[in-house]
Amino acid sequence: NWLTPKSVRNMTVICEAGMYVLDYMDQSLGLYTLHEGQQVRKKIYFSPERKMPLDAELIHFLDMITGDAPPVCDIVDAFETLEEFSQAFNRCLEHSYFIGGPEVSELEECLQEYLRINHVIGVSSGTDALIASLMSLGLEPDDDVLVTSFTFVSSATSILLAGLNPVFVDTAPDSFHPSLEEIKKAKTPKTKALIYVHLFGEPNELREIKKYCDEEGMVLIEDCAQSFGSKFDDGSHVGTVGDMSCFSFFPAKNLGCFGDGGAVITNDEECKTKIMMIRNHGSKVRYYNDILGSNFRLDTVQAAMLLLLLENIDEWIESRKLN
Repeated sequence: NWLTPKSVRNMTVICEAGMYVLDYMDQSLGLYTLHEGQQVRKKIYFSPERKMPLDAELIHFLDMITGDAPPVCDIVDAFETLEEFSQAFNRCLEHSYFIGGPEVSELEECLQEYLRINHVIGVSSGTDALIASLMSLGLEPDDDVLVTSFTFVSSATSILLAGLNPVFVDTAPDSFHPSLEEIKKAKTPKTKALIYVHLFGEPNELREIKKYCDEEGMVLIEDCAQSFGSKFDDGSHVGTVGDMSCFSFFPAKNLGCFGDGGAVITNDEECKTKIMMIRNHGSKVRYYNDILGSNFRLDTVQAAMLLLLLENIDEWIESRKLN
């Protein structure tokens, strides 16, 4: 009972929302049109090569019709009541400091304590955390940055957006991560930094890799977008070995806000100062822009939501492990 979009000419779907006719209109585009009576309700595109079981195809159609597809993150299931979130949001409305409000610095302090790190800088996304970190290094255009070939695209595109050149490193044969030997093989004379990705929340021992980076004059940036709360064998958190580390608070992450958010963490005071300037258009004092920066700020409302979610993070991580 396998099918492709090519094999379905039309289909009638009956559900509580009504009766709909699905017509396959364009073979080259994989385009269906969904009709409710004489009215075209929705256009749906599929790759013509895609295959999936008939039941799954029907479920997907019903989701498109009724809007019942599961959300990326279901906060309602995680909390008995949403009253705390309403109160936090109302506090933001009352003080109206939507940019740089007190919740941002409070979140940064709480993350410092949780991660046992000296400095946390809240930013607008995990991608922007990587871009800001790379911008802070003061590298020359087209300097090389090593990055694993097995990662989400932003690990590499952030290098390009910072004006640098990504050089891909193969993963070890028995791991999701590159080994030290693979890193050595990929290094070029122009290599100035390494972005090491803790993929799927799996922490990989970095002590030898950090030692090698120090010997070679390379900056080690940990990409911890998928690994908030993960720990090394000695109990220390991922993100605490590199010169700086980047986190994402996208809703599907271990710690996810109600939109986009991220953070850079570091033990280096000078690095912290520079990242804080870069996230705010290169400025320490308003309207005095000393270095190149951008708008990488974390919204106050997102910080307020993250403060509440952080309280339960260890319990949720354990639940994910059991799922």
